[in-house]
Amino acid sequence: CIRDRYRPATLAAIKEETGAHLVFSSPDDIVAPHNGSKWLADSYAQWDLFFTTKTFNIAELRAAGVRRVALASNMYNPAIHRPMTPAEVGADYEAFDIVFVGTHERAREDDLRALAEAGFSVLVCGNAARRFGAGWRALEKYGVVVRPAVIDEDYTRTMHFGRVAMCFLRKLNRDRITQRSIEIPAMRRPMLAEHTDEHDAHFVEGVEYVGFSTRAEMVDAVRGLIGDPDRRAAIAAAGYARCLASGYDIDAVTRTMAARIAESRAAA
Repeated sequence: CIRDRYRPATLAAIKEETGAHLVFSSPDDIVAPHNGSKWLADSYAQWDLFFTTKTFNIAELRAAGVRRVALASNMYNPAIHRPMTPAEVGADYEAFDIVFVGTHERAREDDLRALAEAGFSVLVCGNAARRFGAGWRALEKYGVVVRPAVIDEDYTRTMHFGRVAMCFLRKLNRDRITQRSIEIPAMRRPMLAEHTDEHDAHFVEGVEYVGFSTRAEMVDAVRGLIGDPDRRAAIAAAGYARCLASGYDIDAVTRTMAARIAESRAAA
């Protein structure tokens, strides 16, 4: 079964029988209990190389017994995460002030409610309900439009439904940057994101994205962006150019990862 594939004995047998160089990669906060498992934790010492996109996971994984840990960049897929024309998007092109696509968290719900109460039109796409509570549906009474989760090209198309694309970080995953942080600028959408050091390391705040640290700053930032279409266009263009210039695409990132795997194999 799936959970057995990380058992140390299974990995040891694979390595002995095939000579494989065992490499693990995860875009999540893999040390967090809700993302990992007992079987994975027991196998930490078996991996020859372990990729994580979370900077804070590096020291944690080493302390847990992983021998070689490498940071993998968040990335976008140019075949999916790309600018779309109004004709491609359809009637909902920039029909809303704000769009957010993602999993429900209470802090996100509170932020989007604040935007709706400030008079902005808001669209959120994601799981409609959670185990305890209404989830995103709780926002409907504030005028927020709630739609189902979207993936692939529908995700990209939906991101063009808003004049501003929100990038919330998932508190449960301790995120300081995430895949969405790269995908939104790659779609040439003006991104409003939580202000972190890792966002600033990838994009120039105020030029390639707009950051906020408090709910009041978020509302003010949205008000400024909605009232200034030229600035929105400039931020979208600059963020898109940064994605191209800095090699945030999946091909460039996987080439770097392949090089690290080759180095690890050579050192083994």
